[in-house]
Amino acid sequence: MKNTKEKIITIASIILIIIVVLILSFFLTFINKKFYDKSFQSYGTYAVLGIDGPRLIVDNLINYLTSETTEINKVQQLTLFTEKEQSHLADVQKLIVTLKYIGIAALVLLGLCVWQLMKIKKYEKTLSKIMIISGIGIIAIIAILFLLSSNFPIFFDSFHKLLFPQGNYTFPSDSLLITLFPEQFFSDFASKMLIEAAIIGSVLILIGIGINIFMQKKKAEKAKKKMKKTRKNNK
Repeated sequence: MKNTKEKIITIASIILIIIVVLILSFFLTFINKKFYDKSFQSYGTYAVLGIDGPRLIVDNLINYLTSETTEINKVQQLTLFTEKEQSHLADVQKLIVTLKYIGIAALVLLGLCVWQLMKIKKYEKTLSKIMIISGIGIIAIIAILFLLSSNFPIFFDSFHKLLFPQGNYTFPSDSLLITLFPEQFFSDFASKMLIEAAIIGSVLILIGIGINIFMQKKKAEKAKKKMKKTRKNNK
């Protein structure tokens, strides 16, 4: 029974860690204002629209897309978008808010798993395994996504068809939404997000290995003390 419980906690923890890390890496990139600045400079957005306008739009857009209560037509800077663009952004808002709640739920469940894990005897060994497998799983998913997105225009279009079957995601090249966020922006966004996740995954692996090494040393020291005690008793 204990082994079954431990296996369930282990598998659940690994899945939840992967979910939390991927969602966290998305939001770390999403709220990174420096990333937007660098992108707008690189794509010439500031040359076309100036600096203050795009920055203000991004500030309002991030707040809007992460809030389920804000209406786009009540945010002055976002009324600059056309009706069709606003409709698409409203759909994006639903997805991002859903993602936010999935992340929160996964984090809470992960906390419960860790709490249950602490009750298991010699939980450190299981914790080490969870960390290492989670890290490997994250890096494996990233590798698959990199392969799938090797032809980014096809990947980008397929991604939008899947998430926005209503088809309200195509706009003229001179539209405000495309001027701010061309296809290359999303390619760079995906790369940065996956790099963030890869770094976190690598850290998890290192922590898992570190815990394992610490346990081995502790075990060796315990065995050494036991041996000394036995020798002393034999004398």
